[in-house]
Amino acid sequence: QAVGFYQKAGFFVTSGAYQDAGMPHHDKGCTAPTQELTHPFQSPQPMNLGQDSTTWPQASPTDLCAMARTLAWQTRRRFWLYDEFLDHERYDDKLLAERLSALARSSPRADVRLLIHDDRLLVRRHHRLIRLLQRLPSRMQLRLVNTSYPCSDSPFILGDDQGVLYRHDFAGHQGFANLAAPGRVRPLDEEFERMWQMARPSLELRQLPL
Repeated sequence: QAVGFYQKAGFFVTSGAYQDAGMPHHDKGCTAPTQELTHPFQSPQPMNLGQDSTTWPQASPTDLCAMARTLAWQTRRRFWLYDEFLDHERYDDKLLAERLSALARSSPRADVRLLIHDDRLLVRRHHRLIRLLQRLPSRMQLRLVNTSYPCSDSPFILGDDQGVLYRHDFAGHQGFANLAAPGRVRPLDEEFERMWQMARPSLELRQLPL
């Protein structure tokens, strides 16, 4: 009952049940509170992956970073990111890196992939996700898009088979998120996999010092 109360307020469960003072407890998170306060929703479990079919508009790097955290913290197996490059405003985030680290180490079946067009910035400025890729090379992967083949003009993140964070173009911040949209996820899943198969490893990442 307590979990349901918090889920109605936009929190999501981030751990299994454990005993505390003789009572069962779950850790909970809420990574996009501003969006919940400013955007109307009707879902009984807002911001819960697989439950909330609200289309949440995205309009700023802050929105996008918060929603990337929301997806990452609830994903149990797959986190796929496709973008032009790993923008610091959107992706160089402590909470996002911590969660992706935990996800990548949680199971041999965990699938964390980053697919980008440009890796030149990787050598110019510290980035938490790059450090994470260096520490967990067998658990996380980064590849570069092969532009000799068709590729999407719209960046996106997929969380399991339900959640999507989508921008309309590389240059802007406008887009949407939906945490219970298997119909939207499926074609993006296929597009990502097709681009991934044609992609190549990052030479810049290999040359970075540990």
